[in-house]
Amino acid sequence: MYLILKSTDSVAIFPNNNASHFNVHLSQPLCYQDYLSCALIQLSYPQPPSSVKEILVVTNRVIESCVGDTLLPVTNRLIFDNTDNTNTLQLQQAIYLPLKSNDIDILEVILIERDTLRPVKLLTGITYCTLHFLEV
Repeated sequence: MYLILKSTDSVAIFPNNNASHFNVHLSQPLCYQDYLSCALIQLSYPQPPSSVKEILVVTNRVIESCVGDTLLPVTNRLIFDNTDNTNTLQLQQAIYLPLKSNDIDILEVILIERDTLRPVKLLTGITYCTLHFLEV
């Protein structure tokens, strides 16, 4: 199953959604008997400030990974250099991570600046992401 989400989805329920931190309420909850894993397979986002060198893509549904001395549910990380102004990440090889639960009704996505561990300040624009869920 693929979920194609954007940061403007569910704004009636979550009016504070923005390009770097958003929640999406699924019209039909996902409920599976078997264990699921999830991978971020595509991400398109507004250009971050030039001071941002690394972004962690976090969702509330995968198990936590150790980031320095902090546990975060990271699905992927983006590393920037000053020569690349690309805003779309198409992953060649998906990294599947186990889910915390097989019941999903709300999915939260946060783009976190690695240095501060806070949401990236994306002033305008829309973030799009595609997640793939796989039964294990």
